[in-house]
Amino acid sequence: MPGEKSIPAQAQGELIFPDAWTGEVLAIHSRAVNILRADGLVVSLVADLDSMTAMGVCVPGLFDEPHGEAAVGRPVVRDGQRIEIDQATRLDLSGSWTWKGTIEDTLLREIAAARIAEVRDALLLHGHTDGLQGVFLPGKTAHPFLEKAMRALQEQRLEALVGLGPGLTPAGDDFLVGVLMAFPRTPPRAALEVALFGTTPAGRTLLWLALRRSFPAYLVAFAKSIARSDSMEEVDAAVRAACAHGETSGSDALAGFCWAHMGLR
Repeated sequence: MPGEKSIPAQAQGELIFPDAWTGEVLAIHSRAVNILRADGLVVSLVADLDSMTAMGVCVPGLFDEPHGEAAVGRPVVRDGQRIEIDQATRLDLSGSWTWKGTIEDTLLREIAAARIAEVRDALLLHGHTDGLQGVFLPGKTAHPFLEKAMRALQEQRLEALVGLGPGLTPAGDDFLVGVLMAFPRTPPRAALEVALFGTTPAGRTLLWLALRRSFPAYLVAFAKSIARSDSMEEVDAAVRAACAHGETSGSDALAGFCWAHMGLR
């Protein structure tokens, strides 16, 4: 609205271009507001940098007051360095710095096989059993989508994991993000791109980012931690922190990361 005060953003994701787009509020959480753009990707307005992706905007001031469910479905417009929600909430991106979410490939290549084994062991200890870490436990399949995932992996059809499983970001999508983080050139990238619209908007965005070598803040932190760790205790802490992300998202991403590194393809 004319004269309305804008809320300043702290950081904006590198890949939320172009500078003009439209969308609508998809979902509202206590620390995030998700916007579904017309191109099918999600821009997330988040309260802290720990929740950032390259399709995010960190705007703590937006969460100073509660948001009602009635805001879902409201139109959103980005015009230059401004994002406006239903002409009522206006965000100012002009003073924000750019957040990338990239990880140096050399950092990941230097991780020893023994360290990956430690990550796998810690994952089996601290991860969520409802996710895809069951790929490391053949014969102990607990749910149908794990069975489908294991068949797809055995048949070299990674694209079959897109959209597999329940959740805001399905387990298969999180697993694939971990695979892409480990070995960006190994998966069938073209097939994954084609399959993106077979999953949820949030899962699609997560995979779209990973295919461009950009990852959520929690996975960036995990990669840096294990690359620099000097003890099993530090590995254990890094795995615990990652597994705390989402319901099973963190566990599933680490399962994909370990699966790719340990030659289970």
